[in-house]
Amino acid sequence: LPPFRQAVQGISPLFVKPNWHIEELQAGLEQITAQDIADFKHNFLANVQLEMLVNGNYSKQEAEDLAQAVAGRMVLNTEDKLIPSPLAYQLPNDKLRFKTLNTTDKNHALALYIQNNDASIDAMPKAFVLSKLLMTPMYQALRVEKQIGYALGVSLSLQQRVAGLV
Repeated sequence: LPPFRQAVQGISPLFVKPNWHIEELQAGLEQITAQDIADFKHNFLANVQLEMLVNGNYSKQEAEDLAQAVAGRMVLNTEDKLIPSPLAYQLPNDKLRFKTLNTTDKNHALALYIQNNDASIDAMPKAFVLSKLLMTPMYQALRVEKQIGYALGVSLSLQQRVAGLV
């Protein structure tokens, strides 16, 4: 992977648990056998929890009926059980977390993640608009004026429903 992709992919493992960096996943792949894949395939749907968002002109009953229809077409475990979601830790304001990636590529990359301290649904569109507003002046300063970047961008990053900017 190019360094800029490695840098962006390296962000969420710093504060979303459980999560693994690409190097950790690659190391884990070396230990997987064909039988492990066959067992996983056999057990996969038995442990899947269906979560749907129905949007539009549906009543609550129609949405529930639609969810049941989808679940009926799949071999799912439909028991209501609490499945813990991955956690996104709120990053402390007074600390800088970083990870250096080892690469043989002669190019360099930096990804900066700024976490929003507001995890509400209203914060997401605001963060999206801010990412668009920041793109032009950031590109102008770094690419055009200082000529220190090639692949530049500002984007919204949604980590476990917490909006941030990369």
